[in-house]
Amino acid sequence: MCDSMTNLIAKFSPETKFMWGQHPRTSEVLPALGVTDFDPAMESMVVIDHGRVLRRSDAVIRVFSTFTFFIFRVIAFIMSLFPRVVRNFTLKQVASRRYKIAGKRDTCGLIDRKLKTRFLHPM
Repeated sequence: MCDSMTNLIAKFSPETKFMWGQHPRTSEVLPALGVTDFDPAMESMVVIDHGRVLRRSDAVIRVFSTFTFFIFRVIAFIMSLFPRVVRNFTLKQVASRRYKIAGKRDTCGLIDRKLKTRFLHPM
């Protein structure tokens, strides 16, 4: 699902920049923004939007709302209608079943040269 989400963001949100959660630089950036409890094994997405840190379903909603493909903005709007606790629970359930949903790979996909320029740390 990580590869799929990265590819979706790359395709439909051309201004978005990326950082891998497991990258050492991430452990420097997030605490500077007040995030002291980030665990890349437990949390798949953090969005930093104009200095504001969004996590879990709030991050997904923010990303989907930036997509150029309209259906994702509709999904973001519908998601925003539900209470955060319900959204986060649902996201956690999907994440716990991600291998059944999207399959499992031993490694992440290769990043093309154009996408590499959108990462905030060296690849």
